[in-house]
Amino acid sequence: MPSFTFVTAIIETHSQCREETLQFKMDHIHILLNTLVAPIQIFADRGCHEILQNKYKDYANVTIILFDYPVQSWIYKASLPYMDRLPITRNLAKDTFEHLVWTHLKVEFLQRAIEICENSKNSIFAWIDPHICHLFHEPLSHSVNYLNYLSMQKFAKGPFIALPSCWDKQESINFNTVCWRFCGNFMIGDAASIRGLNIIYKHFYPTLLKEKNTMTWDVNMWAQLEIEGVFTPVWYKANHDASIVRIPTSLYSQNLSDSQNTIVEYAYPEVPGFFPSSASYIEGSKKTLVTRYVNYKIGEGGRYTVFHPDGQLQTRNLMSTLSDDYATIHDSRFIDESTIGIPTYMEGARYVGLEDVRMFKSGFVASSAAYTQDHSIRIVQGVICDGKFVSGIVLQPPNGIYTSCEKNWIPISKSDCYIYRWNPYEIICADKNGKTTTVSSKVIPNTLFEKVRGSTVPIWSEADSCYICVVHWTNGSVGTLQYYHMLVKLDAEYQVVSWSQPFHFSNIQIQYCLGFAIIDKDNYGFWFSENDGNPKFMRSCSSQFFFQKLDDKCAEDLDLYKKCLCNL
Repeated sequence: MPSFTFVTAIIETHSQCREETLQFKMDHIHILLNTLVAPIQIFADRGCHEILQNKYKDYANVTIILFDYPVQSWIYKASLPYMDRLPITRNLAKDTFEHLVWTHLKVEFLQRAIEICENSKNSIFAWIDPHICHLFHEPLSHSVNYLNYLSMQKFAKGPFIALPSCWDKQESINFNTVCWRFCGNFMIGDAASIRGLNIIYKHFYPTLLKEKNTMTWDVNMWAQLEIEGVFTPVWYKANHDASIVRIPTSLYSQNLSDSQNTIVEYAYPEVPGFFPSSASYIEGSKKTLVTRYVNYKIGEGGRYTVFHPDGQLQTRNLMSTLSDDYATIHDSRFIDESTIGIPTYMEGARYVGLEDVRMFKSGFVASSAAYTQDHSIRIVQGVICDGKFVSGIVLQPPNGIYTSCEKNWIPISKSDCYIYRWNPYEIICADKNGKTTTVSSKVIPNTLFEKVRGSTVPIWSEADSCYICVVHWTNGSVGTLQYYHMLVKLDAEYQVVSWSQPFHFSNIQIQYCLGFAIIDKDNYGFWFSENDGNPKFMRSCSSQFFFQKLDDKCAEDLDLYKKCLCNL
């Protein structure tokens, strides 16, 4: 796995702005270093080096590097002619010449970090402002834990530099006023791309300053380089808050199709106007698969082609038996939904049929809009018996709260209990009338879980002595949705223990995974679909998944952070 290094710096700039003072940066880097487990290099001038060295000499992941500023800095020397040519529109207390130079130094520090690193060829480097924690308005541990998680990932092949972005690409840049095309507090990339940026900077930085005859901010310089066509970073929407470090999952999601995994496409029955989609699996006396058939296809740009005169989206469910090697389906037949025993409201219905059926030992759950008068989407729980859906009950959102759409409830072995959501992580229980109540709620201290949704029913792993399930989240917007998945381990009481690296099954697109199996101690099985079609089975080696434990320093007491902040 490529190495990962954070890079930052503490340089005295004699700022009169509270958030840029040396003390402010020292206080906040202390918070960061007390929870960060990844290697971090801190460049420090002569006045700060000894302070940092004495305070953090016993931190195994921290390296303090003496940087004789401004003598050693080529950026400072290139900026000197413009000491009195400051931007017209600026914060007079904050945007001094020294501060503006400081914003550009990260390019120089990243380059020096690469030169220091012995095996930098395949390494990832991330610039992080020393006082970045003051942007994390949520519990600080959530963002720092995410950074720890990020540092453990295997990044996708190919060069990249990724930057958070507040604004869309600009047509022109005025060096006299700040441009928030990019946020300057965080940057991540591979060694080759950062070297390339340093080369670009050495050529264009003095040239553009001379051309504009104005000192400016780093973010203005990057936006200008983008316009010049010499800098094409991966950019992602962010603001000056915790979103600034949430890089696109595509940069580190593992494509399982790149590994030696077996993929099977079943010979599903052809049904005019309907197409096989996602599938749920359960193993009892037989290996049973329930596959959703839909009457639409999703084309390029997320465009739906619906095979119904009124545009009604319909679902049917096919139940099949799998061969012992999971490679073949047989004895397939559609499950009769008319016997479910719940009043049906079809007039004006946009969605018809039980969607996303998930099977478990006591029955099934699915979502549907056909069993509520106002066509709100609800979870339906019931039993499959002799090829029929029976004993249906409409489950209500917990605690009497009305919602228009309920999906992705995950049944667990506790009687009539479900994982309702993951942020916060909540378990609910239902009575015989479908009324539900929250029985436990806990925040998982990692921003990674903010968008997580349930996918598969937890399966007990004898080898790991825990349950394992698949979860997912999405990035993008309608037409460009990207689905990512992750394995989560739960203990015997269904409390979160650890989670894996993110992955996708093939191309990054709409991908559902409703079926998961632990085939044996060395192999997992996944049933997934692509763009609500093309269902496939993947046999995957379990050893390719690595897990971060909840207690890997990321479960530290939040009082530590509160205490630190109170002292600022």
